[in-house]
Amino acid sequence: MNTLPLGMIFALSVAAYLTGAFASLACWRKPALARRVCCSAALAGAALGGLTSVLGILRGTPVAWSVPSGIPLFAYSFSYDALAGFFNLALAITVTAVSIYSFGYLKEFEGKRNIGFFGFLFHLLLLSLTISFTAANAFLFLIAWEVMALAAYGLVTFYHEDRETRRAGLLYVIMAHIDAGCLLRAGARLRLTRPGMLLANDVMSVFV
Repeated sequence: MNTLPLGMIFALSVAAYLTGAFASLACWRKPALARRVCCSAALAGAALGGLTSVLGILRGTPVAWSVPSGIPLFAYSFSYDALAGFFNLALAITVTAVSIYSFGYLKEFEGKRNIGFFGFLFHLLLLSLTISFTAANAFLFLIAWEVMALAAYGLVTFYHEDRETRRAGLLYVIMAHIDAGCLLRAGARLRLTRPGMLLANDVMSVFV
């Protein structure tokens, strides 16, 4: 199986989430349109992500590609293997179910909540999760992790009037950054003790 279709379909799924994020934000004054854009773009991204996952799992061998960033020692490097395919497939199935349900669920919030901003955060979360599952170096993974943490915080605290909701959001942000620190430390130890287990293009040594 050619590596080109998998990479292209993956890029299209990422583009669908990115487009959904900014299109939802652009429709923030039109809640009904924002709801449709949010759910439709998420469904499109999930369909493309699910297809990529199936291709990656069936392929058996990892597919890797890199996009130059213009920054020394850092590139947008991705690796798509069966494990990444499994996690992205689980994400695609979940997003499909949530998006179909949200077509009706979000309707009751029209005029009460900013659905455009909700869609922006929702797609940002999906985009960052997709990238974190496939990131092939520590820099890209950390960027995706931070975006995921901030987007999830915004979604958790969407009902910010509730004090318990605000406390839950704060707790989430704290735990997300503790998790990031633990992952960094574990990766650094792995880099020192068993370097062969990490990808050749990783930059974990920067954090040692």
